[in-house]
Amino acid sequence: MPSEKTSSEQTKSDGTPTSEEQDYEAHSRAQRSNSVYDFLYQDVRRVASFLAQFEEYGVRQSVKATESVGNTQTLRGSATGTIGLPSVMGGSANLDSTTADETKDIAEHVFDPLWSNSRRLLNYLQEHDLIVTNIEEAMLGQFVLIKGSLSILDTALLGHALQDSEFFEIMHQTACKENNINPNSEAGKEAKLRLRLISKIPSSTQMFIYSTPYNFWTTLTHESLVTGTNDLSAKHGAIIRGGWNVLGILDAFPDFRSEPTEDDPDPKTLDELGVVLLSDGFIKVTANFANLIREHLGRPRSHFGMLPILIFREVSGRGTED
Repeated sequence: MPSEKTSSEQTKSDGTPTSEEQDYEAHSRAQRSNSVYDFLYQDVRRVASFLAQFEEYGVRQSVKATESVGNTQTLRGSATGTIGLPSVMGGSANLDSTTADETKDIAEHVFDPLWSNSRRLLNYLQEHDLIVTNIEEAMLGQFVLIKGSLSILDTALLGHALQDSEFFEIMHQTACKENNINPNSEAGKEAKLRLRLISKIPSSTQMFIYSTPYNFWTTLTHESLVTGTNDLSAKHGAIIRGGWNVLGILDAFPDFRSEPTEDDPDPKTLDELGVVLLSDGFIKVTANFANLIREHLGRPRSHFGMLPILIFREVSGRGTED
């Protein structure tokens, strides 16, 4: 009796990922939690430079994942019967016929690792115990993680405003009043000169970090800010409250002026000592000018200095109080 058997088989297979894809997927799974990071600032070039030193082939620019789903259908037919040949012999024969039809859908996904690079850097530094959280134990050149409120100020706003003569005069009168100075005195004239100096100095974006009991100062680059300084000022004013984390490299200690003594009646700060070591002439004038800029538009002497890499906060489904 002739017979026909039909079988249908469906298979599903995932494309074998590369080692980089496996690493990316493992990293993604590790980040799934009840909170995410909201980045306010990311120095992309520095993040990439650090990751390039940690990984064998340098920092990745993109990640590609491939998935495939296949269907295979097999049709098989068989027939069995007796065959007789006149005047010769009799016998039997089998006939098999198999037809396979296979289809496969392939999907490729390309991921931009820009933001995941920040998480990967944080994870690497934490896993290798490279981050110092107690500032009293930190040394210059170490990674530090500071938490506190922020103040981000763009000096370009003041510089542009001082170009207006009426506003300039208002600022001069205000500065003299706050310091109990007669605007027409020598000290008042010096205050006016300093305001003119501020209006001519190239602008910078400065950040103060208020973290009890210590404060920090640094500068930011505009291209690394996720939210512009104008938007931050319009929303928060001078202080951005909340539990902001700043990952950076400690690069300056506070440098208070020592009290005068008999042996040292005119104590100098570190930057002033640096000027003393320089030869006379234009170099010394330039160094004094740099110190003057720092005095009025730079790091306060009571603040630590740091090089910022990441600024972020944790956004959680649970209500938290800072």
